[in-house]
Amino acid sequence: MAVYTHVGQRALRAFLKDYDLGKVLSFKGIAEGVENSNYLLRAEGGDFILTLYEDRMSEKDLPFALGLMNHLARKGFCCATVKPNRNDALYGILENRPTTVISFMEGVSFGDPSPDHCEAVGRALARMHLLAADYQETRRDPMAHEDWLSLFASCRGEAAEASRPEIESDLAEILSDWPSSLPGGAVHGDLFPDNVLFREMTPSFIDFSFACANFWAADLAICMNAWGFDGKGALRPSHMKSLIEGYHWERALSAEERAALTPLARAAAMQFFLMRLRARQEKSARREALVRLKDPMEYLARLRFHRHARSLADYGLSDAPRRAPKNNKAEKAEKAEKEASMDIYTDGSCEGNPGRGGWGVVILRDGQLVREMSGGERQTTNNRMELLAVIHALEELPLGEAARIHTDSQYAQKGATEYLQRWKANGWKSAAKKPVKNEDLWRRLDALLAERRVSWRWLRGHDGDRWNERADEIARGAIASQSR
Repeated sequence: MAVYTHVGQRALRAFLKDYDLGKVLSFKGIAEGVENSNYLLRAEGGDFILTLYEDRMSEKDLPFALGLMNHLARKGFCCATVKPNRNDALYGILENRPTTVISFMEGVSFGDPSPDHCEAVGRALARMHLLAADYQETRRDPMAHEDWLSLFASCRGEAAEASRPEIESDLAEILSDWPSSLPGGAVHGDLFPDNVLFREMTPSFIDFSFACANFWAADLAICMNAWGFDGKGALRPSHMKSLIEGYHWERALSAEERAALTPLARAAAMQFFLMRLRARQEKSARREALVRLKDPMEYLARLRFHRHARSLADYGLSDAPRRAPKNNKAEKAEKAEKEASMDIYTDGSCEGNPGRGGWGVVILRDGQLVREMSGGERQTTNNRMELLAVIHALEELPLGEAARIHTDSQYAQKGATEYLQRWKANGWKSAAKKPVKNEDLWRRLDALLAERRVSWRWLRGHDGDRWNERADEIARGAIASQSR
C-alpha cells in the first residue's frame, strides 16, 4: 500500500454519499506498499480500506480482481471483500481514479513468519486456487514475463552498474526456460507477508491488485520467494518445506509442476526485483508521494540463489513433497454430514482478550431449537471461549448421534480439522517446536472428537445467520452476567 493521490475532504464526502457507511470518524493515508493509494477509513458503519487505483491498474482490469475477492468470500474463504455502493457497483471514481471501499481485516502480518505460518499460507493458497477454479472472469498478468525486457530497459539506471550484466543474463535464461503448459486459473499474484493477516494461525488474504489468470505453480513460486527466505536472501529450509508441503496437502502438485517450481521461483525473484526498481524510479519522479520503498537488492540475492538451484532438493525438499499424514477423519466427517440430524452453533466472546469471556451454544434437531447453553470465565481469551463452546456442546451430544458444528472461529474449525493430528504427532509442539497454545483444551476436544461423529461448517460472523447471531448473543450475555 502507498499514497500517490491526495484525497480532499470535500471530494471524499461527495464520493461516500453513494455508500451506507454513516459518519466518517477518521481518514488517514497508509505508507506501506508501492502500487496504489490507500487510506484507512473509520466510519460509524465500520473500518474500511479506501483504495485509489493508480495508472498501472486499468479500470477494465478491476472487475477481475474485485469480483474474485467477493467470489472467494461467498465460498467461505477468509479474505478482504469489496463493499458495493448503493447502485451495486464495486467501484466509483474519486480524484479521477477508480476507487473501492474494501473491508478492513483484523489480524497481524508477520515480517518474520514461523514455519507454522508458512504451512498455513500454503494450505490457504491451495484452497484459494481450488475455490476459484470456476471463476469465469479473466485478466492478463499485469507483470507478464513478455514485458520484462522492456521494463528493465526503462529502469536500468536504478540498478547498480556492476549488477546489470548478471541481470541481463538471468533475464535471457529465465525467458528461454518459461514453462509452456501447466494447470492454472485465478491467482493472487502478490502474496507477501504484508498481504496476509493472521488471527492466531488463521490467515486472511488482502490486496488482490495483482490477481490475474496464471499458472497456479507461478503463484506458489511467488510465495517461495516471499516466505522461504530471510530478509538478506538466505534460504530458510524449514519455512520453504512447510510452505510447499502445506500447499501439496491441500492440492497435490503434479510432477510437471514440481519440476517447474525451480525455474518459476527464479522468474518470480526477477519479477519482484524489476518491480522494486520501477518503484524506486517512480518515487524519484514523484517526490511528494507517501511511499515506503522496499530494497530491490533483497531480490538480487534470491536471484543468485535460484540461479544455481536445479530441483526442490536444493530448497530442502525431496522432489516429491511428502503426503499429509493419513487422516480418516475426513471420511468420518463426510459420513456425519450426510447423517446428521443435529446442528450445533457455537460462539465465544471476550472483553479485553485477555479479559472477561463467555461462550454460547445453540443446539437444533431437525431445525427445531432443543437447548441453549452458556458459561464464562473472568480471565481468559477469545480462543479459549471458542474452544470451550465446542467442548461443552460435544459433551451434550449422544455418542451415537451425528452432528454438524457451525462456528465463525477458523481457529477452532481449522485446528480441529487440519492441525490437531499433526500437533499430536509432534508431541503437542508446533512446526516451530513451540508448545501448542491452549493444549489443555485441544486435548479435551481431541478426546471428544474421537468418540463422536461430527462435521464442521465455518460461517462468516455477524453475517445475518440467525443461530450464529443467537450464539453470539448468549456468549456476550455470559460476560455481562459476571459483572452483576
